[in-house]
Order: sequence, then structure tokens, then C-alpha cells
Amino acid sequence: MAAPKPKVFVLELTEQEWKDNQAMGAFAGLKISYTVEGGKYKIEMTTEQYEKYKKNCENPGYILRLTESEWQEHQANRLFAGLKISYTKDEGMYIVRLSDEQYAEYKKNSGGYSLTLTV
Repeated sequence: MAAPKPKVFVLELTEQEWKDNQAMGAFAGLKISYTVEGGKYKIEMTTEQYEKYKKNCENPGYILRLTESEWQEHQANRLFAGLKISYTKDEGMYIVRLSDEQYAEYKKNSGGYSLTLTV
């Protein structure tokens, strides 16, 4: 007997909704795939993925939007040291979602290091 197939949720987002979801880190930590049909982004998620998506939407935490050079600076200066982060890359920007605790550690790592970030 085959294992039961996980329940699948389908999101259909306009291009603006897709960009808004990306900007707020709604898909942080999720490996998703999507198709674009009739101008809509169609995303299929399992129940587990959908629950994480909902949680990301309800409590976005801190969102860092980094350019390629800012991302490289962060890596070189180990500003994410000790943090398990997830990120997405959209239109050349790295979008990193941090919880309150992760953000506090990130600030501690940055010490006197100064960057201009969109949070």
C-alpha cells in the first residue's frame, strides 16, 4: 500500500504579490518551484511548506536586502557567523530573513562595522 500523498496547497499570485512575498521573506527557508501561467505565479506547496509560509507572513522578523557586493562584505566579515540563515535571491538582491534572536546576534557580530542596509 502506497504512503498517503501529502496535501498540496496552490498559491496563485500576481506579479506584484510575488514581489511583495519575496520582499517580506515569505518563502524564506522554503525550497519552492513555480510556474507562470496567464500572468499568475502558481506555487504548489505541501502542508508543511504552507505552514512555514504562513508563519513567515505572520512574523516576518527582520528582512535584509543585500546587493551582491553587500552580500560579499557580509561573508568576508563573517557577519552571519553562528547563524543558520536562509535566503532567496531575487533580481540581483539577496533577501535574508532573521528572527529577533538572529538579528541580535547579527548586530553583535557587526560590532562597529557600518553598513547601509534596508531593513
